[in-house]
Amino acid sequence: MTRFAPAALLLAMCALATASCQVTDSAQSDQSVPVASVSPGDPGQPANSSMPTLRAASPGCAAMDAVFTEALASSETGQAYSTVASRRAGETTADERHHAWEAFAATLRNDYATQLSAAATDDTAREALAALDVYVDRNAALDSGAIPEYADQAAAQEALKRGEKPETNPAYEQALAEATSAHATLTTCMPHWPVVF
Repeated sequence: MTRFAPAALLLAMCALATASCQVTDSAQSDQSVPVASVSPGDPGQPANSSMPTLRAASPGCAAMDAVFTEALASSETGQAYSTVASRRAGETTADERHHAWEAFAATLRNDYATQLSAAATDDTAREALAALDVYVDRNAALDSGAIPEYADQAAAQEALKRGEKPETNPAYEQALAEATSAHATLTTCMPHWPVVF
């Protein structure tokens, strides 16, 4: 019997420790409630996505997000992007997804400018609206080759053949940084703006 007393005491201590560590609903604060919720049916995400949907950064961003989701659902380029994005990895290429997305981003900026401007009622949303211009312009310039990755393409090819890293065009690096920053601004503002493609 004396051998079981320490074991019983140990079990009792474990039970008490476990009970005191349980979190009840009333003990949780509003701060512990997650901001993100998994919403696979969101129009800004592919149907098979488990990416979280966050809250808009401001009321103006929420209004812009509504314009974004409407454009994604109703525009030809938005529907084309949604179709490509919903395909499995082997059914589409990264280039196809990228080009479909860039076409939609240009449509959003160009064809929905009036609605986006009306929606951008606060500083955060106006910053995102300006970021959309930068995003579309820089990506178009980078994709078209108007801003080449290497200032001297021939020298870059020779360096690559020698196994060396060619010098990157400073204008290319700047445009890429600006496009990336604009993407981050848009992602922060509008919860349906995709984080990655």
